[in-house]
Amino acid sequence: MSDEARETIHVEALPQRCYEVAIDFDRYPEWATDVKEVEVLDRDEHGRGTLVRYRISALGKTISYNLDYDYVDAVAYFARAIRDDPAWLDRLYYWNTSG
Repeated sequence: MSDEARETIHVEALPQRCYEVAIDFDRYPEWATDVKEVEVLDRDEHGRGTLVRYRISALGKTISYNLDYDYVDAVAYFARAIRDDPAWLDRLYYWNTSG
């Protein structure tokens, strides 16, 4: 099993706008097909979600999980699963202007 996995996508938008959409957790069910419900359980002093509960469905199953968010800077954040399942990996999301 790999210790690290990476995925990169190219989006025609400013990094700050991508970041703003990504941390607008309350609106995920509007555009993320498999996300059925999101509840922001805690926020930081800037109003950003720091503990978020998700309910998603895929392949006929529905699961719930919580993610703990730590904001690195204005265009990056770290998400850690609050779960004992080792298959759930910590995630780092960031946006940059390089092509």
